[in-house]
Amino acid sequence: MLRTWLTLGLLACTGEVGDTDLEDTDQDTPTWVNLDSLASDLVAEHELPSMALMVVNANGVVALGTAGNRVWGEDDPITAFDAFHLGSNTKAMTATLAGTFVDDGDIAWDSTIQELFPELEVNEAWSEITLMDLLSHHAGVDDQDAFGSVWNDWIDESETPEQFRAELAAAVFADPPDGDPGDFEYSNAGYVLVGAALEQLSGKSWETLMDERIFTPLGMECGFGAPTGGAPWGHTGSPGDWDPQDPSGFADNPPAMGPAGTVHCPLPDWAPFIVQHATHGSLLSEESFAALQQDQGDDYGGGWNVVDTNSGLALQHGGSNTLWNTNLWVFPESGMAYVSATNAYSDPETFEALDAGIVELIGQYPL
Repeated sequence: MLRTWLTLGLLACTGEVGDTDLEDTDQDTPTWVNLDSLASDLVAEHELPSMALMVVNANGVVALGTAGNRVWGEDDPITAFDAFHLGSNTKAMTATLAGTFVDDGDIAWDSTIQELFPELEVNEAWSEITLMDLLSHHAGVDDQDAFGSVWNDWIDESETPEQFRAELAAAVFADPPDGDPGDFEYSNAGYVLVGAALEQLSGKSWETLMDERIFTPLGMECGFGAPTGGAPWGHTGSPGDWDPQDPSGFADNPPAMGPAGTVHCPLPDWAPFIVQHATHGSLLSEESFAALQQDQGDDYGGGWNVVDTNSGLALQHGGSNTLWNTNLWVFPESGMAYVSATNAYSDPETFEALDAGIVELIGQYPL
């Protein structure tokens, strides 16, 4: 889901930093500043099941807080290590995964569709469309048309996610683009197609590649789909009247949608990935980080809204599977990043709640 939150002028706000004295604890105990009180205030004000907040700098988590319950109406408080569904904040991860293949010399940002899918019969109308076009939503891939013929089959999960992704690629690229190449059109299908390309290239599933190239190197304990077990449930409804969705049922998009938005992570485990983009870390080359964070047109890069603010370049993305909602702002010039998340979705109410959380975080921990 594409949405850029916050009035840009607010991003220049300054203020006194809250109590940042860290307690002396052993290495197994979190040493971040506790933001539970702020999260609790926001949960009460916006009538949410729960909320999580996090501030990150170049060294990792600076401050983190949670409040509320895993399931609306139950006394089961969330914890700092509960997993949240990231929705379309997965896209920056898929784009970064593609960057590892670029840095290995297997593909390039300007690789064409035929180069990405050498075994397919690709319609000549795709001849000038590139990997970066797919990542920046300029490839002309229309979600409704792309998914229309396969969605019911995907839901029954009769094949593996990678089989479905391969079938989608064959169907989409056999005909001319349904959209207008060069124009910005937010496309979940475009990211699924990138996942399919990486699977064909490597012979491994997107999920395995994410584990091997993103999660394991960064020490991230993350997974796919709606989190289960001792974890929050997603919710539909409206503030104060939420309907919990049991993750054992239909509580996420089909697994084949993975590259566009099915990752879940505890916030502390999301932080190492965020640090990579905030600091241009070791996961990618400087050139690849720069490519992903460059405006490729219409204020979008590779997996990021690219926003020019009073405080410098910002990378932003929201994420939702319409049961959860996350909001991430990254400021590479200062190495700071801010996260707000909730296990519910209602437009515009949860967007406004997460927006309020980011404003509070920036006020307490200025750029």
